[in-house]
Amino acid sequence: MFAVLLFIHSMPALAQGETEALADFVFETVAEPEDPAVLHLRRGELALREGMYDNAISNFQAYLTYVGERQPELSQALGKLAEAYLLKKDYPQAESLLRQEQAKRASLPDHSYAWLLYLQAELYFQQKLWQDCLSLLQSGSRLDYGKYAQAVLLLQVDCLAQLGEWQQIIKLMEPYLQEKNQEGLDFALYSRLLKAYLAGDEPQKALLRLAQIKEKISPEDEFDFKILQVSALALAKEPVQALAYYAEISSRCPLEENPDWWRMLWHLGESAYGHDLFEEAEAAYKQAFMVAGNAQDRGKCLRRIADCQIKQKKDAEARLTLEEFRRKFPEQPEYVAVSMRLAELLQESDNTLKAAELYAELANNAKMVPVELRYEAAKRQAKCLVHDGQLLPAVEAYRQAAALSAYSAELASESLFRAAETAILAKSLQQAASLYEEAARRYAQSELGKRARFEQARTLFEMSRYKEAEGVYMLFVSEQPEHELRWEAQLQALIARKTAAADPEALNACAHDLLSYARQSPKPELAWQAYVESYQSMKQAGKTQELLPVLQEALQKQPEAKDAALLEYELVALNFQLGNTAEALSLADGFFARHGREALAAPLYLMLGDYFVAESQFDKAQSYYREINSAEHEGRLKALAVYENARCAFLLEHYEQAESLLKLLLAEEAGSLESEAELRGKAQFLLGDIYALRADYELARASFALARNSAKDSELGYAALGRQAEMLMELAVDDETLWDKAFECLQEILQPGSSASEELREMAHYRMARCWQEKGQLQEAILAYQE
Repeated sequence: MFAVLLFIHSMPALAQGETEALADFVFETVAEPEDPAVLHLRRGELALREGMYDNAISNFQAYLTYVGERQPELSQALGKLAEAYLLKKDYPQAESLLRQEQAKRASLPDHSYAWLLYLQAELYFQQKLWQDCLSLLQSGSRLDYGKYAQAVLLLQVDCLAQLGEWQQIIKLMEPYLQEKNQEGLDFALYSRLLKAYLAGDEPQKALLRLAQIKEKISPEDEFDFKILQVSALALAKEPVQALAYYAEISSRCPLEENPDWWRMLWHLGESAYGHDLFEEAEAAYKQAFMVAGNAQDRGKCLRRIADCQIKQKKDAEARLTLEEFRRKFPEQPEYVAVSMRLAELLQESDNTLKAAELYAELANNAKMVPVELRYEAAKRQAKCLVHDGQLLPAVEAYRQAAALSAYSAELASESLFRAAETAILAKSLQQAASLYEEAARRYAQSELGKRARFEQARTLFEMSRYKEAEGVYMLFVSEQPEHELRWEAQLQALIARKTAAADPEALNACAHDLLSYARQSPKPELAWQAYVESYQSMKQAGKTQELLPVLQEALQKQPEAKDAALLEYELVALNFQLGNTAEALSLADGFFARHGREALAAPLYLMLGDYFVAESQFDKAQSYYREINSAEHEGRLKALAVYENARCAFLLEHYEQAESLLKLLLAEEAGSLESEAELRGKAQFLLGDIYALRADYELARASFALARNSAKDSELGYAALGRQAEMLMELAVDDETLWDKAFECLQEILQPGSSASEELREMAHYRMARCWQEKGQLQEAILAYQE
């Protein structure tokens, strides 16, 4: 709330009091009145007081020429020049002059040194170097600033205010004002202290001070005093008292128009409105309406009355308030504004159909409504129609807005842009492309008109008209060679050509053009995209050998690019593909150091794990599989890594570790593995192998049965059937009835509709023969062996 109470510093000593300060300077030689040096100095001072800074600078420069290197006149001349440039707000020049003065400074009287230090502090303040300003003033804290003392204090206070050091301001101001208490009230000083109280969340202190100085306020400070009083009450969370304070003087409110009272009542209404005292605010606005001096102010009051009524959920009264104005003042200019507010009220209450009708009425009323408001009404009508889903009528409304705003190329091109965007929402891409083309053709010098050709090309691309899109992108480049989208347009043209490429040769040509673009583009993000597109184009063209230098170049030039990890991954995979194993492993280590916890690392961990499995380095493989455990890693890949880790443990004959991992996988990943039947089947199959090695054939058989259910009629499923049969055969030694169950498993593999491989079928025949043999049916066994 108190952002508006930030102190406004106005260089008081520079703008007002310097002429008296100059009288303090004493020179070794007193110039005669007709001395040209003194004449230029006085003329410069006069021009400075009159705000004619260039004239002052000219005279001070002439004065500087006369005094040459003589001190202290040289320091005075340079200081006066710096002062003039400060007031002119040419801070770099002022800073240069003060540095020059410091470089040439000889011994100076204390009051001259204090003046120059004050100038330097003032420069720091105007440059918003608050802390530097404070430090400089602190370094001269023992100086006697004389007539500058209060200005220096205010400068310190204003710096502290900018830094939000409200308590320090209070510590400075309270004793200072206590000393000046006998000199009369200086409201400018008190207002700073009061604002510090308010900003420092000490409204009670502010109210106490206000009470102390209330009787001493001059008429010219009375209005500011009341603002501070109301603000203090508001911050003290006493809005009712703020209104009560006004109630004490409300009886003096005139019945005729009065600008001062209107402003006061308006601000009182705004204050009450801001504290959600909408009923009280409505009463204040109604009273303000009585003293308003013109129809525009009365219209503002009526609109705010309507706002208060809306806040109180008196929507019907709000509409009546605005409609009343339309009835009473049909010939007044405010009639249009009130009509717009009524339409806005309807729009805000989602009654967009009626709002659109009212906006259309305003847009078509050429007699009363200025063309600028007709344009605004047409634009808002379009927004209402979009809200109602009437997209094609909305396009026409935007086109009307464009026609009405022909006086402004910027507004007209914006309306055509909105029309095109709405056409895209309506899936009318051809219409959108035509609208963009119209904006580019008719308003080529406007900002959006310059961009329209780019959007036309993008729309054509979305329509899969890639060759046309390429041509329009290049037209944009030729028409707008200095536009900020020029490089993006050139890149999009190449992408359009790449997308339209029909054969490897065309793809390869695009890849090289994209690579050339990447090397030339001054925009790193676009250059990076071009590298990626070039790589993809070469990959699609089958140019495997050419991919490696493209990836290396891209990563060398932009190692910190946003998507660098993707190309780093591709570089590792490509080196593996090309047989550069040592390089691939080295690059992978670097990748993991930078991106090991990211999602993209998971497939690379799997790739390296699989590589070391193929090399029979199972311990090494496990070290990579175990790394896939970050929250960012995909759940399916985590599960696969656990399985592969377990398989390595199995191959290393660490059966307990393998069993633990598999059980963990099947328990914790049960939900996510529902859609991964093959992986679940593999895990159950491997667990069965572990139980079989321990001769725990019943558990093994159960695991193989589960694997069969998971893998179904895949090769893994039939293999699980075979292993289930083996376990039944082992168990049949103690329970002969299990031979038949084993026989059933083997028959299922050999049934006519089975898709089991020839190897599995041969194994099933062999095991079936053994079953016949163990059952004592030798003839059937011999026939089975022969098969």
